[in-house]
Amino acid sequence: MKLSNKVCAFFLCAALCLSSIPLTARAAELEDASKGLDFSQGFPQEKTVYTAGGGTITYTPPSSVGQPHKLILNNATISTEESSKAPAICFSAEQVYMDISVEIEVKGENTITVNNPDSDKNYGRNHAIFLSASDKECLLKISGGGTLNLNAVAGIGAQWCNVEISGVTVNTFSPNRFSYGIYTVFTESVEIKEASLNLNSSQGVSVNKGKLSIQNSSLIINSNAEALSGAPVHIESSTIDAYVRGNDVMGGITSRNKSLEIINSKVSLNGPQCRYGVFTHAGVHVDNSELYLNCPYTSTDKTPYVIFNEEPLVIENQSIVTLIYYPGKNALKNVNTQADEGCQLKIEVVKADYSELDKIVKSIPEDLSIYTAVSVEALNNVLGSLDYEKDITKQNEVDEMAKAIEEAVAALEYKGADYGKVDEAIEKAAALNKDEYKDFSKVEEAIGGVVRDKNITEQWEVDEMAKAIEDAIKGLEKKESEKPTAPVKLIAPVKNSPNTVSSPQTGDDTDLGIWMALIALSALVMASAIIENQKQRTYSAKRKRG
Repeated sequence: MKLSNKVCAFFLCAALCLSSIPLTARAAELEDASKGLDFSQGFPQEKTVYTAGGGTITYTPPSSVGQPHKLILNNATISTEESSKAPAICFSAEQVYMDISVEIEVKGENTITVNNPDSDKNYGRNHAIFLSASDKECLLKISGGGTLNLNAVAGIGAQWCNVEISGVTVNTFSPNRFSYGIYTVFTESVEIKEASLNLNSSQGVSVNKGKLSIQNSSLIINSNAEALSGAPVHIESSTIDAYVRGNDVMGGITSRNKSLEIINSKVSLNGPQCRYGVFTHAGVHVDNSELYLNCPYTSTDKTPYVIFNEEPLVIENQSIVTLIYYPGKNALKNVNTQADEGCQLKIEVVKADYSELDKIVKSIPEDLSIYTAVSVEALNNVLGSLDYEKDITKQNEVDEMAKAIEEAVAALEYKGADYGKVDEAIEKAAALNKDEYKDFSKVEEAIGGVVRDKNITEQWEVDEMAKAIEDAIKGLEKKESEKPTAPVKLIAPVKNSPNTVSSPQTGDDTDLGIWMALIALSALVMASAIIENQKQRTYSAKRKRG
């Protein structure tokens, strides 16, 4: 057989072999996980890649017993159906506990939305990510450099297992009144390390019967109830900015039966209706940190404290603790504070509300040069008398200051407009003799249209008045003048001197030279005619004789 035939036979066999392979093995389609992933009934036996919106989710089974199940979320988008009975990413069913650990790596921008119209009734189904384990040695770990956007009643939920969140950005959004950013039950430890969390929910991070540790992280919390709760709560090298908007909240930061430690951190909590800014049956330890608690609770039927502490407040290493409370209430339950030299404990009555006053101040015109000196001076006098140190008991005085500014602003009076050009135009018109012009009425109408009460903001109208007068003057036409007749020349009489005898004037005194010249010319013409006539006679006589 020739070589070319052998080659053709080889490729033909190869083609037959490939055609015998099942299509699914050659080009398997990825399973769609855009409506959620439910592993409660079991896990795949091998590595599996799912599509999820415009991204992917990759599952990798444990490499050996005791190793974690792994998921990689890479720009994935999940949106569950309203009829779904499981969390968006579920590792165990309700009341079913599994002896597993799970690691989720987050890459890119990932969004999980749980759509459940009965969120209050079916609370367990409303987690974005949920693990129910059977051993406290189990771990739910979420890490990576990506972002998780969780639109669910509970963003991250766990039972009977520890939780670790590190290096990731987590944003939770839930309008539900029973919602959580991170919620755990029967957990020994929840650690948040080098992470950025923005939690918008009923409660921020709730650790029931376990330690909450926050290290090298940034948390922004907007909640109805507790922003942070754990037993104990440890905050180190972190920044926390919390706003608790709910009424009659037990505590903004709660550490039941355990202590609250804040080390090398800055913690700010605003809770206008928090019964307690910090609630703990133990103590509060602030080390090289700033703690700001603004909790002006106003209820009269309960005894509120900014810090409800059974043990003393300990302040060390240049720390600053600021407690804002409502007059007549209490700042500390245990007033035996231990503060190092150089530390500051500021206990202040809540300040009055200056928001309306500030709004009016911002409404003051930037350019005051267009107003009269008297009205500007009156406004400046009011501004100079403002006192920004009033507390809430003197709110009426702050309101009076706001009213005074408002009245001074309303009384600002504009300077008058400049009528200089108008006056110049009127003077120019007055210098004209209107009898010399055909029609002077338009000038008079323009002058009559001048209004003298315009202010500086209406200067353009005044300038138009001046222009109208100038234009009317330019449009004037003079009357046509009559041609003058030649004057009659009179001969002045000659005055005689006393010694001169004047001869009587007889006849015309017209210049005689002209008449003499005419007489001479006439004589010349007559002589010429006589001579010419004589020549003609002589010539005629000769012809007759000849």
